[in-house]
Amino acid sequence: MAKSRTAAEQQVAELRLRTAKDALRLSASFLTRMDSTTQLLEVVDGVVPTAR
Repeated sequence: MAKSRTAAEQQVAELRLRTAKDALRLSASFLTRMDSTTQLLEVVDGVVPTAR
């Protein structure tokens, strides 16, 4: 089972992800983690289009 992040760890992960996304001029980015044979999405940052 995945370890839960503290609020501070979550903020740091989101900041690092957003900084990398902006520096590389990407519209979306994500962090993954391998746990044995399972790959988990940790944090996702991107622009989600909204229906109007």
